[in-house]
Parts: sequence; structure tokens; C-alpha cells
Amino acid sequence: MLRNLTLRKIKIPTYHAHSIFDLKSSSLIKKGIKLILTDLDNTLDHYRQPIPSDKVINKIEEFKKNGLEIIIISNNFKDRVDIYARHLKIENRHLMLKPFGWKIKKLIKEKGYDKNQVVVIGDQIYTDVMAGNRAKVMTILVDPLTKIDQPYTRFKRKFEKPLLAKMKNKNLIKEWED
Repeated sequence: MLRNLTLRKIKIPTYHAHSIFDLKSSSLIKKGIKLILTDLDNTLDHYRQPIPSDKVINKIEEFKKNGLEIIIISNNFKDRVDIYARHLKIENRHLMLKPFGWKIKKLIKEKGYDKNQVVVIGDQIYTDVMAGNRAKVMTILVDPLTKIDQPYTRFKRKFEKPLLAKMKNKNLIKEWED
């Protein structure tokens, strides 16, 4: 029973926001955040978008201007993530093995941050939220930017939708407020 409770808890994000574009630097900073670890596909841009949109460029620049460090953490392959991140002039890590949190913990230690200074932002419970929770950092679940997903993500979403609805009905998720 305890194991099932723990497994359920790692699926619950700290916050929910409509999108990463709704998050203000000032609000993140007030919560003690210094490092943003963000997913790429359907969090920042459509998975078929090879380079950042102007909207993403502006948002990342806002974060950087306000002293926040941003690193893309993705389960995608090196070329996809490197090309995209290079346009933003930010670091990235590929093949992060999300939902496991050990690579995130290693990255936080490598960068010299305390776990209370880090947030993981992503559009999937079964990868981003679980990895962030396993690393014991704040997590923000955002809505997917589009309904178009890669096949394996489409499959996972079938399980995420009812789970998310259930969490919201039970008031287990706090909505992000600036």
C-alpha cells in the first residue's frame, strides 16, 4: 500500500500552468528558483520545429535577463536538442532517461545548485513530472502546445488525461499564479 501511495505521489506536479509562456521570471525568483530545467518538445515548441520560434527566443531571453539559468533536458536525440539549444545560446542535455531522476540530480550537483533552487517544466506526467519529483525539485506541468505528438507520446497521453482530471478533481494540483 505504501509503495502505491509513493508511486502516485511522484506523478503529482507541484504546480500546473497553461504554458511556459505564462511563467514570469519574478514569480519564479520569489519562489527561490535560479535554474530552469525545461523539456523541449511540446513544452517550448512543436516537436517538428527544428529551431526556436520568436516566442521561445523572447521568453528565454526574459529568463536570462532576470538572472535565471535555463537548460533544456530532453529524452530526444543529441542532434535535435543541440541544434535547437544552440539557437537559444543555452545548455542542453539529451537522452535524459526521464522518468528517472538520477540524471537531473547529477546535473544539479554539477551546476552547484541546491534542489530548492531548481524547477523542472514539462508537458508530460510520465516523463517530466516523475523525473523532477524523483529528483526532489519543484515541478510545473504545462499543457502540451499542440495535439500533434510523436506516436509513443500519443500513447502515454491516453493514460495522462484521466489521471490529470482525477488529480484536478481531488484538488491535488495547485494552479500556478503570478
